[in-house]
Amino acid sequence: MIKTSLLLCAAYLSLAVQAAASDSPCTGFQFTNDTAAQSEEFWVNASDETIKACIAQYGVDALSEDGSQPLNLAAYYRKTSTIVEHLIQSGADVEHRSELGQTPLLEASFGNGSTRSIAALLEAGADVNAQTPDGWTPLLFAARDNPKPADIRLLVDAGADIEAMAEDQFSGTPIMWSILNSNAAITKALIDAGANPDRLTPEESTAFILALNVKEYQRALLLIDAGVDPLNGMSPDDAFSYVSQFVSAYDRPPLKLIKAMLDTGAIQKPEHKGELIFSVLKDSYPNLDRQLFELIMERKLTIADPKGNSLLVEAIDVELSAQDIIRLASQGADVNRHSAPKNDSLGKPEWETPLTRAAGLQDEDYALSVVRTLISASAQINRTNSSGDTPLHEAVFRGNAKIAKYLIQSNAQLNLRNAADDTAYTQYIRYMTFSKKPIPPHMKSVLKKLEAYR
Repeated sequence: MIKTSLLLCAAYLSLAVQAAASDSPCTGFQFTNDTAAQSEEFWVNASDETIKACIAQYGVDALSEDGSQPLNLAAYYRKTSTIVEHLIQSGADVEHRSELGQTPLLEASFGNGSTRSIAALLEAGADVNAQTPDGWTPLLFAARDNPKPADIRLLVDAGADIEAMAEDQFSGTPIMWSILNSNAAITKALIDAGANPDRLTPEESTAFILALNVKEYQRALLLIDAGVDPLNGMSPDDAFSYVSQFVSAYDRPPLKLIKAMLDTGAIQKPEHKGELIFSVLKDSYPNLDRQLFELIMERKLTIADPKGNSLLVEAIDVELSAQDIIRLASQGADVNRHSAPKNDSLGKPEWETPLTRAAGLQDEDYALSVVRTLISASAQINRTNSSGDTPLHEAVFRGNAKIAKYLIQSNAQLNLRNAADDTAYTQYIRYMTFSKKPIPPHMKSVLKKLEAYR
C-alpha cells in the first residue's frame, strides 16, 4: 500500500513538473519535433524581454533538437533585429550550423525576419557565400523566397556570388530561382545587380524559359527588357512550340512577348507561319485579333497551309476581308486546297474548297468579293467539294444570283454534274419543287442561262 502511494505521488509530481514547464515563459525556446508549433509561436510572438531572459537562463549556445542555436531561430523568425543583435553581442556563433547545415545568415535570407538582422550578421563576419550541403547560398534562398529587394541588394553588396547555382527540382542561379518568387521586384533587383539573364543551366534552360513554363509572362518581359535572348537554350522546334501555345491559349501572354520571340526567329518554316495564322483565325470568333494577325503576317516568310487544313477556307468561315484573303494568297496560301474532311451525320467525310465555300455564303455581297478575289488569284473555277458540287452548284443552290452570273461570265462549265448526278440547274429545280417554293424573280435570269443543262 505504501509502495503504491509512493508511485502515485511520483506520478503526480511528474505531471506537476510538466505542467509547470508548459506554463514556463521559455516554453518553445528550444525547438523539438514534438513542440514545433510552440517553438514557432514563441520565436514569433514572445517579447524581446522574455527571450532575453530565456537566453540568460539557457545560454546563447542552447541546442535545439534539430541542432539549431538561439541565433539560428531568431534570424529566421524575429521581425526585428533586437534579439539577433543581442545574441551576437553576447557571443553567439554566427557560423553555427543546424543539422540541415543552415547558418544564421542562411536562415535570415528566407526573408521572414528583418533586413537589419541580415546586416547585423554580415557586420559580425557571417559568410555571405555559406552553402548548405546541396549548394544553397543565402542569395539563392533570398532569390527564391525573400520578398524584399533590399535584402537582395544587401547580400550582393556584401559579395554574394550572383551566379551561384544550386539544385532542387532543377539547377538554377539566383535570377532563375527568382522567377518563382512572388515579388517581381526580386528579379529586377538581380538584373540591376548584374546577374546574367542568359545563363544556361546544365539542363540547357534559362530564366526566360522557366518564366515561360510557369506562365510568369511579366517576368519574361522584364528579362526581355534586360536584353535577354529569348531563344537561348531553345531549338527552332521548341521556340515554335512556345509561340504556337501562346497564340492558341485562352490566357494569351502579352503581344510584346510574342513579338520578341518572333523577332528573334521563333518561326523559320512556311508551315509554321501557316499554322500560327490558322490558329489565330480559328480562335477569332467573335472578333479577329487584328494585332496578332498582322504580327504574324509581317514575318518575312511565305505561307504553307497547315497539314490537312485550308487557310483560306478558315479565313472565309470567319469572314476575313477580301483584301486579307488576297494577302494570304499572295504569300503562299493555296487557293485550291480543300478543308480538313469532317464526317457528316452518316459518317461520310465532307470538305470544301475556298471557292465552293465562298460561293454558298449567305452574305452575298461579301461572298462575291471573295469569289472575285479567289478567281483573280487563279482558283480553279470548276473544282468540286466532297459532294461533287462546283462553285456554280453552290451559288445557284443558295440563291446567290450575283455570284452565279459572275461564275457564268468567268466561263464556269454549266453542264457538270455532282455526285447525285445533278447539274446546277437540276439540283436547284429539284430542291425548289420538293420544298414547294416559287422561283424568286432574281433567279429567273440565271436559270434561263442554265436550263439547257438539265
